[in-house]
Amino acid sequence: MQKLRLVFFLMFGILASSHAQTNSAVLSLVDTPPINGQGDSAESGFMVGELVNAPLSGLFRSELLVPLPTMPTNSQLTSAVLSLNFTGSSGTNGNSTFGPLSVYYSSSHNTLTFNTTDYSSADFVLVTNSFLTPDSPPAIYNLDVTRQVATNYSINGASQFLALRFQVDGLQYQGGNHYYGFSDFVQDYPLPQRPVFYPAQLTLQFSQLPSPSISCLLNQNLGLLFLHWPVVASNYVVVSADKLDSASWNTVTNSPLTYTNNNEIYVGVAPTNNQCFFRLRQQ
Repeated sequence: MQKLRLVFFLMFGILASSHAQTNSAVLSLVDTPPINGQGDSAESGFMVGELVNAPLSGLFRSELLVPLPTMPTNSQLTSAVLSLNFTGSSGTNGNSTFGPLSVYYSSSHNTLTFNTTDYSSADFVLVTNSFLTPDSPPAIYNLDVTRQVATNYSINGASQFLALRFQVDGLQYQGGNHYYGFSDFVQDYPLPQRPVFYPAQLTLQFSQLPSPSISCLLNQNLGLLFLHWPVVASNYVVVSADKLDSASWNTVTNSPLTYTNNNEIYVGVAPTNNQCFFRLRQQ
């Protein structure tokens, strides 16, 4: 008589991990007079607004790029917070068009490169149009970018960058200084090494998903028992043993049929006359 016993294993527990990305980069994109809404130059610094002779005159927007780490195995993103060191603004000083600081996001910018065309690129979409105001005091400000980072992780590709553009919507050039300024953070370092500067810090929180459960489906036409589990846990494999308390569980490598369907991984197992137990093991 054929015997095929299946044991279901489900381990509970969610582990949280935190990751801080500090190797970000930023440049100011400048529309120089005559102002036409297009970027003409990319300069060092993190300045946003209207500036004169700094070193160029024009309307300044800034683009920030933060490379994202590989998402931990069998995890999901729970939060992403961007910290910026705001040093202050010049105030309105008679320019009524110098208003709140807006933040825009692009999901398509996945390289550590800056282009003057990013000044007005329609690939950047609004995140918030009130991140700071001319009256905001100097401080470290945090911006929730969980949705944006999650979008990045959902896009295929080896390189993932959080790409943000900072600008003052509707600002008109009047030949004065009306700007938001940001300073680099300084990373702690042992002497005599030089300090490491970075314009922003992105703190990511991940939670580990519970270990997946394994289910079974008997296909009488094929004479196979299919073991299946969610494809999100693709780093798991089926292991088997002849005893539940066995010290040796072996990976099932001789499946006659393995496939993926409806976000489930299926591994076919041929029934035998021997007792056999199955479970999932993370690779």
